[in-house]
Amino acid sequence: MPYKETDQHRPNFIEPPPEILEGKPEWEVKQILKERNYGRWKKKQYLVQWKGYSPAHNSWVNSKDLHAPELLADFE
Repeated sequence: MPYKETDQHRPNFIEPPPEILEGKPEWEVKQILKERNYGRWKKKQYLVQWKGYSPAHNSWVNSKDLHAPELLADFE
């Protein structure tokens, strides 16, 4: 069934498109929420909240893929 907006359900979230830098999509990090070591080799990952997106889109990102040094310094 197609989505129909009602007063009860409110509007859908509209997320901004990613920026394209050097031919690759990039999203802006709003906040770093948690840290964990994951997998067999215990890779460090961070749970990030994306700017302009709902908390349902929060995701774990490998430390080598996170390019937000100011937010990382604030987190630690």
